[in-house]
Amino acid sequence: DNHLGGKLIDWAIVEELLVPAVAREYGLTDFRRGSEAWVGAIAKLKQEAEEAKISLSRLPSYKITTYLKGGDGRVLPFEYTLRREQVQELSEHYIRKTISICKKLLEDSGVGPGDVEKVLLVGGPTLMPHLREQLEDKHEGLGIALEYKHNPMTVVAQGAAIFAAVRAPAASIKIG
Repeated sequence: DNHLGGKLIDWAIVEELLVPAVAREYGLTDFRRGSEAWVGAIAKLKQEAEEAKISLSRLPSYKITTYLKGGDGRVLPFEYTLRREQVQELSEHYIRKTISICKKLLEDSGVGPGDVEKVLLVGGPTLMPHLREQLEDKHEGLGIALEYKHNPMTVVAQGAAIFAAVRAPAASIKIG
């Protein structure tokens, strides 16, 4: 899925869990993504969600502790303990969609799981234990071994460099 990335999961955490928690705690009816009064606070929650998601690849829970500033100058202390299970639930749709796309590509190419030695993981979200378990599952996932030797973020950078090198126009030199 060319449009799938960790940001989608970050925003799901913000919109489905953190924003409702802040709104409930402080009785805010206008606290939402897109609200001009809370742009900075929502951006802060997005940053915290990303950090929490990354930490939850290694930990069962992560405590978000921050201050949110409103357009009116109010500063709201906010604490929320995010659990790995919550992120797994929010990311399930994206994982299922990605696995479905991969299965279709394999099927369209006439390739079965036994024809593929390993799957190279690319991108930060592939560090999520739940995603890895789902991919390897023989029934629900791809049923193909995963390659763990390469850092998924390094693979992104290497792929971008190769793509840029291939796409770069040939230098033209004018003589005379």
